[in-house]
Amino acid sequence: MRKANLERKDALTGLYVFFQSADFPTSPSYIVYDSVMMNWSDPITLNMQLYDQVDGAYNSDPRAIYYDGKICIFGRAPDNSISGMTLDQGGWSDPVANIGSGVGQNNQTSSAVTPYVWNNNLYILWPLGDGSIYCVQCNSSLDVVSSPPWRATDCRTAFGLDVVPDLSDGQFADVRYNGRGMASGIMTAGGPMFSRQWKHNGNFTGNSQPAGRDLILNSSTVNCLGRTFTFYQGAIDGVAPSGTLYVNDTALDGSIDIRTAPSAVVLDDDGTTAYVAVFYVESYKSFNLKAARLVITLSNGNPTYKVAFIQDTGVSMAYDCASPCGLIIS
Repeated sequence: MRKANLERKDALTGLYVFFQSADFPTSPSYIVYDSVMMNWSDPITLNMQLYDQVDGAYNSDPRAIYYDGKICIFGRAPDNSISGMTLDQGGWSDPVANIGSGVGQNNQTSSAVTPYVWNNNLYILWPLGDGSIYCVQCNSSLDVVSSPPWRATDCRTAFGLDVVPDLSDGQFADVRYNGRGMASGIMTAGGPMFSRQWKHNGNFTGNSQPAGRDLILNSSTVNCLGRTFTFYQGAIDGVAPSGTLYVNDTALDGSIDIRTAPSAVVLDDDGTTAYVAVFYVESYKSFNLKAARLVITLSNGNPTYKVAFIQDTGVSMAYDCASPCGLIIS
């Protein structure tokens, strides 16, 4: 995989993938890419407990983000509460249980928990399973520092979320989810925090975002080349998984046969060409975690996509709809 433009900030710099493996399906594991040896590390499994996967549902895959000098990982615990851990140069913390317990039963999640850093603040978002999506602000010790939680209603989703900043105006961000087809909510920012006015509009806006495209599970969005690219698995008749990976409204190379939701990270971007790693689980073949290197170029303002190569990490994923989470720290 092409080495990213990385400036060593600290010992955590690198490319990570978090997941639930077939060997340890109820705990988060991760691998790290060695850019010198050009291979992946052996999986490391953490002592945080996750909800058992249920066939046909996207339930508890770990999600990670870099914030305040730490890797922060979140997941759905066996009792549907939210758990987390942090990694700094001193090692992994003990698991933090019942994150957001102060917000009452609203800290129960029906799916993966999505962390997002905006305006130098850490937020976590999760679907409650009753048609609502909740959001709180946390500090780097994973304590909730906002109350009450922000809530978006009538979202009709029990699946993971994808938060996408509006490149034209930093005051807005899409919170995308798989409800009835593909839909999104809008969060507005009031100063460093989200406004309590979280509006649901059921649509995508913007030329670079897919419109009217059904997807399975959740999407993964990156910003590069001055625009937004959203990766997702398409759906057949809005219901059945197609096994096809899309970026915006373009179906990618048929050699990618995807089972669950993808995770994309930008490795390099020089303004005219971007290199993106897309992590996914192979569909109905090996169920292995795979990494595809995608080259995105602009021609007369229009993006073109080329799958440079596909790498098998050798990790066997948990069978029941487990999806990976890629994270690059530069």
